[in-house]
Amino acid sequence: MYEGEWRRGKDAGKGKFSWTSGATFEGEFKGGRMEGFDTFIGADGDAYCGS
Repeated sequence: MYEGEWRRGKDAGKGKFSWTSGATFEGEFKGGRMEGFDTFIGADGDAYCGS
């Protein structure tokens, strides 16, 4: 599920994507794709912050 900004019908700008597994991605989106500085937290709790 995506929550955040939209442009021209696609995820764009700051947002958050959550998978049913419990993993999340929070950061920048461009043209419907994850891009830029972000934070990813896996279903097991491991985290990554960076570009």
